[in-house]
Amino acid sequence: MFRGWKGTYPIINFLLIGKKNSIKLNGLVDTGAYYTTMHSYYADEAGIDLTKAQKEIIESTNGKIEGKKVNVYLKLIDNFTNENISIKTDVVFIDNLKLNKEAVIIGREGIFNKFKEISFSENTQNKNVKFKF
Repeated sequence: MFRGWKGTYPIINFLLIGKKNSIKLNGLVDTGAYYTTMHSYYADEAGIDLTKAQKEIIESTNGKIEGKKVNVYLKLIDNFTNENISIKTDVVFIDNLKLNKEAVIIGREGIFNKFKEISFSENTQNKNVKFKF
């Protein structure tokens, strides 16, 4: 869970797969976000090269933010079934987040279309996201 974020947020556990490491992260599933975004720190830790990455402008509630878009592998972990689901998708890595570096957003592009349903139950203690093929 994100430090300081309390409540009923749909959180997914996943691995960011890089050439050097696989980094275990938690991400907030945000149906209003187009791209998956995270701090550039994680790209460096995983061994993902951003030097030739495509620049991408993300529009957020905090205004326009410039990031670097790279196609990477994510291994989503379904906490209901303990299944691992590998997906290759674009991620925008951002150096200058107004939130802390733990603020990882899972957006629609390249992830939502892989499943028939992505759901979470609002009225339970377990807010983990469930995937259905």
